[in-house]
Amino acid sequence: MKLEAKWQTVFNSYVREKKLYGYFELKQTKKDSIPFNSVEDHQIEGLLAAKSNGFVWKLSDADMRTKPFDSFNTMPAPSFVVIKFPDGFYIIPVDRFVLEKEISERESLTVDRAKELSYKVVLC
Repeated sequence: MKLEAKWQTVFNSYVREKKLYGYFELKQTKKDSIPFNSVEDHQIEGLLAAKSNGFVWKLSDADMRTKPFDSFNTMPAPSFVVIKFPDGFYIIPVDRFVLEKEISERESLTVDRAKELSYKVVLC
């Protein structure tokens, strides 16, 4: 089971309840920092593309679960890197995350710096 699986369910419930729309990449750490490279390049690229162009996806016919429809096309929307630190979710706009990774002298993002960069912090 992936580390983020439990927290992904909790976070998804939060965004559904609060009607927070956008694209999200969730990472989890049990420490007070997380390596920047835990968010992979293709994930950053996907978030930036979805922010600018929206997102088109075909649901796989190989998946045997019942599907609500064949495909979807969404509008451009805000994109976020979400870090689940021990005390909560830090929702960071992808642009801020990318800039911080580029200018930081560190190889990791601390919880204190994440708080400064966040659009929203959801403590839990």
